[in-house]
Formats: sequence, C-alpha cells, structure tokens
Amino acid sequence: MRDRYDEFAVRRLLRDTVALIDRVVESMAAGDPSPAETYAEAVPPAYRRRKVPMDDLITLCDSVHDAVASLLSTSDMGPVDEAIFRMKARFAWHRRIAGDARKRNRLLQAIYKGA
Repeated sequence: MRDRYDEFAVRRLLRDTVALIDRVVESMAAGDPSPAETYAEAVPPAYRRRKVPMDDLITLCDSVHDAVASLLSTSDMGPVDEAIFRMKARFAWHRRIAGDARKRNRLLQAIYKGA
C-alpha cells in the first residue's frame, strides 16, 4: 500500500484501522457481528471520496484478523472470525458498485466503450 499512497494517506488509513478494530471489539463484547457489519456498511462513501479501493479495506480486515489471532487463542476467535467475515462481505459487495477506485483492464475498457 505504501507505493500507492503517500505518507499522509497511509496515516489516515492507520487511523481508520483503529475504528475498524473498535468495531470488532464491540462485536466480540456483544457476541454479535452487527456492529462490525454496520460500520462496514457506513464507511465506503468516505473511502470513495478519498479514492481508496474496497480491496484495500479487505486487506486491512485480513491484517486485523491476523493481528488479533496472534493475541487470542483459537477458541476465542469465533466472534472475531464472524465479525471480520461480515465486514469483508460488505466491502466486497460495495466493490462491485461503479466508482470503486481500483485499476481496470484497459483492453476491457476499450471493448466496453466500443473503441
């Protein structure tokens, strides 16, 4: 990610990762993945304005999962797994909507435009 973003953008993503972790912790405390899913449903418009692709958010979710897995035992990972899975599913759903900042294949774009 560091090659795509400048230092300021990376710091903003790390700041936002703290909010993502907070929602996972809330989901663990409640035993319900809905706080994490609600968060993942609410944040994509802000990331679209900043031109951050949903794939990067999915990567952040995977990184958070790995970090939490290094701290907790496997028996305690059930709520975390469910919360992260739901967040990734919402981000993947939003990825398909037009306007995602991911790179597209130039050949397919040319064919689609009828060039």
